[in-house]
Amino acid sequence: MIVASRQVFKKESSSILEINRDITAQTRTEDALRATEKLAAMGRVAGIIAHEINNPLESIAKLGSEELQRVCHITKQTLGFYRESDVPVDVSVRELLDDVLELQNRRLQLNKIALEKRFLNDGIVRGFPVELRQIFFNLIGNAIQAMPDGGKLRITLAERWNDAIKRPELTLSICDTGSGILPEHAQHLFEPFFTTKSSKGTGLGLWISKGIVQKYDGTIQFRSIPLRGGNVTSFRITLPCLDPSPGGKFKASLVQYSADAKRSALGRK
Repeated sequence: MIVASRQVFKKESSSILEINRDITAQTRTEDALRATEKLAAMGRVAGIIAHEINNPLESIAKLGSEELQRVCHITKQTLGFYRESDVPVDVSVRELLDDVLELQNRRLQLNKIALEKRFLNDGIVRGFPVELRQIFFNLIGNAIQAMPDGGKLRITLAERWNDAIKRPELTLSICDTGSGILPEHAQHLFEPFFTTKSSKGTGLGLWISKGIVQKYDGTIQFRSIPLRGGNVTSFRITLPCLDPSPGGKFKASLVQYSADAKRSALGRK
């Protein structure tokens, strides 16, 4: 049984009121939804791979050796795209972003989207590559879909000092000049099954992404600002950098989930 527990301290009587709620069924439902979104994401990746492999095959007569190597590289990359590790490992956010952008390169070209990368460091965190890659694939894919007639995609990766946690944290921002987010949609954006893509979206991508970010003790925020002739939408993710001290909070909190790398923490106890 999985229980959500809340406690309130009553100062006047020096007592504690505790409320426990059985969320076992809810947890199983959420796990099933995450599995569904993962399959949907794999389907989207498969579609991209099909296009990536088809283009080299068309020109194989001219650039046989070079294009075959490219197909081999794409295939190997895809095989590892959803192969999860059993324990958290040191992960380069920069490398994960490059992997996702390489798979999305054709769509960037077809949509005439200018890509600007500002990677100021490698962004090393300890975690699970598959779920981090899923976040980036979702956010970058959404940005590309928001710019069917062209635009600019800017991705910034940096590190800054956080006085609240007394250590550096990683900041990642993904900005696009696409269709923007309507004010009436903003408050529902991270709710499950909410989508503005009609039948093309599951409505689970951002909800699951937020859950994964929270698992890493991080935050995800967005802003959409209408400008003359367009909009600028930015999603910003912050992740605490690896705590160098033995048994550091961030490291310990991730080890707690190593038995089940697929589960996202949503404030459960």
